[in-house]
Amino acid sequence: MIVRPMQRSDLLAVAALFYESFAESVLYYCGRPPTAQAMADVFACVLAAEPEGAYVAEENGQIAGYAFTPVRLSAIWREAVLGGHVFLWAWRWLTGKYGFGWGPVARLLANKTDFFSSALADRLAAEARILSIAVGEAYRGRGVGHLLFANAMARFVRMGVDRVRLDVRPDNAAALALYRSFGFQEAGRAPDPQGEWLIMFWHKERKTDA
Repeated sequence: MIVRPMQRSDLLAVAALFYESFAESVLYYCGRPPTAQAMADVFACVLAAEPEGAYVAEENGQIAGYAFTPVRLSAIWREAVLGGHVFLWAWRWLTGKYGFGWGPVARLLANKTDFFSSALADRLAAEARILSIAVGEAYRGRGVGHLLFANAMARFVRMGVDRVRLDVRPDNAAALALYRSFGFQEAGRAPDPQGEWLIMFWHKERKTDA
């Protein structure tokens, strides 16, 4: 098992892994899984904004997991607009390339409104994020998530990041155990149309003079 930088050629496989790992949320918002191209296009924006923050775990040529861990979350929103991604998304959605209609769009917009509300609160704000991380079902229980997470945290430390945020469902016991093992602590909760998110932070240890 190796961890390597994500490439554009990985995006369709990463999108399929996202749908597998977050099937309940995908079905809630869309009713049925969108085309793989829909999520691949979203991830293409994240990858373009900060290529160094995107990784895949690979074994024998198969992608076992992925992680998007940007140091600068705001760069993604800039890339979405200045890089023309929002126009591509709109065009492909209007021409039926994504496989969903107005209802899912309205639900997704409501979700992002809740996301931004919590992200803008001073005590919950952080540029560095564990934005999305997933491991394929066939590879779970083998430490792949830990490997991806360790890789991300090592980069945050190298980059001098002081504070990292992630959001997780409170009932995801396996993920919570992993995050807590790296020093993440609960800082608050935020609702969305599907339920509630637990907001967790990691803080760089600060040395004090004796």
